[in-house]
Amino acid sequence: MAVKFFGQFLIQKGEISVDQLREALDFMESRNRSFCDMAVEKGLISQTDADGLKSLESNTPTTASQAAVEEGYLTTEQVSEVLKAQQGARIRIGEALVELGFINQASLPQLLEAFHTDQSDYQIGKVKLPSAFQKNLMAEYVVDFFPKFVEKISKIKLKVYDDSHGSTAHLELVSSLVVFGQHSLRVCLSSDESFAKGLLDGIAASIPNPDRETLQGVLGEFLNIVVGNAVAALERHDCEAELDTPVFGKFPDDDYRFQITSTVGQATLGLELLN
Repeated sequence: MAVKFFGQFLIQKGEISVDQLREALDFMESRNRSFCDMAVEKGLISQTDADGLKSLESNTPTTASQAAVEEGYLTTEQVSEVLKAQQGARIRIGEALVELGFINQASLPQLLEAFHTDQSDYQIGKVKLPSAFQKNLMAEYVVDFFPKFVEKISKIKLKVYDDSHGSTAHLELVSSLVVFGQHSLRVCLSSDESFAKGLLDGIAASIPNPDRETLQGVLGEFLNIVVGNAVAALERHDCEAELDTPVFGKFPDDDYRFQITSTVGQATLGLELLN
């Protein structure tokens, strides 16, 4: 067994094909409204305001709903109204597969139950740092920001789970960087080519057939984004931090690891205390 998404589970069980899952995901993307689009649809903000909020959301850890209140576009009551409407209109992967005729409505509850049983050994949720890291603010920010920026920049859905002894031997690409200061930390990211290509599509214009050096570089650039924002957050606590440049190579042996499964590939995030 392994951590997986419902669509991946259905492919493994032979219920749907890879092409059918892709079509269902595209269908979901076309139907599901973002917070900003829903707020415009309800006449609460202008398209210009929505574009500004989307830009802010893409480049900072802040969500559009948080930024809408902080920037004075919406009240907390209006945000709740938009979120409720957004949730009510959202279509999920199982519903999309049914609507497209790839699975039937009668079998969906049984398939969901089988999926939850398959995944019952895995505790997926907000990841928790081990006690050795809990006074390291840099580690807290990196673990918090990493999944947020993956989804913001590359629209990749992922699950992060604690697997401190997990192997990275199957992951071809490795990048790491070091933050020096009061909360020194080495942050490492290893991934397969599919995950790196997903990040690349979000960070830069699509590059056909990217080579290994390009994919290795995109891991380093993504770490720069995540850790750079963590450094900025540290500075708000009056903590000085200096970010080194990314380097490429093997994972350290004494790091703490989080395994990542996503809609495009696999990755591992590693943290190593330096003081």
